[in-house]
Amino acid sequence: MENIPVGIAYVTDGSLIDDRHLDFAKVSYVVIGIATEISGGNPPRQWKAILRGFIGKAFGGGGSG
Repeated sequence: MENIPVGIAYVTDGSLIDDRHLDFAKVSYVVIGIATEISGGNPPRQWKAILRGFIGKAFGGGGSG
């Protein structure tokens, strides 16, 4: 797994802890992060793309895919 975009948000409603499913109304979208599994010892390739739209839309943000 290499350079996987992940949405990073913080919880704005503590009742989310008891919910079975993520309710995007109970979090606030912050930023897109990039995750890479490195336990195999191989360094990830350098990320060169710009991410926008897809993850932000899931959290109710603007942007286009």
